Amino acid sequence: MENNKVAEAKFEEAPTWVCWDIENCPIPKGCKAEEISQKISSALSKLNYRGPISISAYGNMNHIPPSVKKALSSTGVVLNHLHINSS
Repeated sequence: MENNKVAEAKFEEAPTWVCWDIENCPIPKGCKAEEISQKISSALSKLNYRGPISISAYGNMNHIPPSVKKALSSTGVVLNHLHINSS
C-alpha cells in the first residue's frame, strides 16, 4: 500500500471533517486551546487540503475546564458531549 504525502488533486478543495476524540487525544501540554483549530488547518494545508474544514470534538465534556471549552468553541470547534457508562 502506497503512503501518499499530499492530497490527490480531486480532494484538494473538498470539505474536510475532523472527528476528534478529545478524551483519548487531549490537547497536548503546552498547547493553547485557542491554537488547536489553526494547527489542524495548517497541518492539512501542508498536505494540500485547502477546502473548508470542520472540527468536531467528542468526549465527556464534564472533564474539560469551562475556559478550555470556551476557547475551543470560539475557534469553531464543535463540542459534542458523550457520556459512556463503563459498566
